[in-house]
Amino acid sequence: MTSFRKTVIATMLTVAPVLAVGTAWANTELIPGSRLVAPYWDISGDRSTLLFLTNVSRRANLQKTADIGQLSGTCNLGPTGTLPGIPGTSCAVHLEFYDKTCDNINLTIDLSKQDIDQIDILTDSDMGGVRGLASKLGWVDIDVRRAITGSGHTNTSVRANVLVGTVLISDSGSDFAVAYPMAASQGSSDAGSGASAFDIVSRDGQGDANVWTGAFESFPARVYVPMFFAEGSNNGLTFTSTLAVAGPAQSFRNGEAPGQDLEDDASTGNVNEGILIDAEVDVVDACENAQSDDLVSHYIFGTLDELFTNQVTAPYNGTGTIGSCVYPSGDVDRKASGFFQGGFIDIANNAIAHSWIGGVDVGSVGGNEIERGLVGVLVQNTATRGDAVRLWGDCAYGTDGAGGNAGTGCRRSFSLVEDVSHGDILP
Repeated sequence: MTSFRKTVIATMLTVAPVLAVGTAWANTELIPGSRLVAPYWDISGDRSTLLFLTNVSRRANLQKTADIGQLSGTCNLGPTGTLPGIPGTSCAVHLEFYDKTCDNINLTIDLSKQDIDQIDILTDSDMGGVRGLASKLGWVDIDVRRAITGSGHTNTSVRANVLVGTVLISDSGSDFAVAYPMAASQGSSDAGSGASAFDIVSRDGQGDANVWTGAFESFPARVYVPMFFAEGSNNGLTFTSTLAVAGPAQSFRNGEAPGQDLEDDASTGNVNEGILIDAEVDVVDACENAQSDDLVSHYIFGTLDELFTNQVTAPYNGTGTIGSCVYPSGDVDRKASGFFQGGFIDIANNAIAHSWIGGVDVGSVGGNEIERGLVGVLVQNTATRGDAVRLWGDCAYGTDGAGGNAGTGCRRSFSLVEDVSHGDILP
């Protein structure tokens, strides 16, 4: 197993002596994917971020410099003997970093078989472009691509469901660290046989979707913060809760390709507004009081009190329109001295993702008028402790899009049906 980043992270972990980082709340994706999305990285102020990317496969070789004569098929995942005398195709892992201001920059890394790589955004020499992004925070879209040239921005995405990932963010000023799992998306391909057998989507010279011969599992357009602590003074501690929500490429068939430049809500005639999220939000407190709000932006980021105009803490300090929080009579037996001050949040995106047919952006036409999926995380901390929860949500089941079926995307309903192939991680 090889890796070009095998550095010690002990010095980073020492900033959080109170927190057991490995016990963070999380909606963990347990199935390796061809694509990962990390909704929040941060190197602003006193914060630094480590990304851990893992190739769990004993077969997949994700090194762009691999000897293609020693590879069997794409990424070494092709069955042995099916293409005698024909070299395989090398692969690598592409990362597209987006910041809060809509800017983006990309690069590739290598992962050998069963390899784990640590990426330090704040100090690694190849992360200089990311450090140059204006807001110093945002999200990252990651996928496996073949025959990488240059930064890999225009190369073809392939099915290699072998990636898992974790994000670790530390804050030396506040003396805490949090960790959360990246969101995994499974890829499928019906490209046939030969060198392109695993292809999902090719790209044009700008990195935009060109020809789809497969699809990625979409992310849900409706997600939940399953629990939050009200900000400010709360049972003897002072809480800060920061919400980060990204609207990444909606990569169903004839949708946007992972890592491409993203446009406005396709259902409107507006241009250059950068609106990827137009969300209806319900904030429900522990007293079952619901308050509605809207979040409209390229990327949602801020404390709960910043995003919701102090509505989150209002029920508990008596300044809100509904006054102080009083538990319903049926919940009296659960009201200990120092009762729970918090609630949950329901976030449903209305912004429509763009469709790409024959390499052309056709907006919301073509039968794919589907709300853009969301991936997010809530970071909650006191002066000395921090924790993170990936937002909860799942896709409703649909087809892979063959024949123009619009059921590929996630809608705002849910299903228990799952259809996942584990072929890429077989021994």
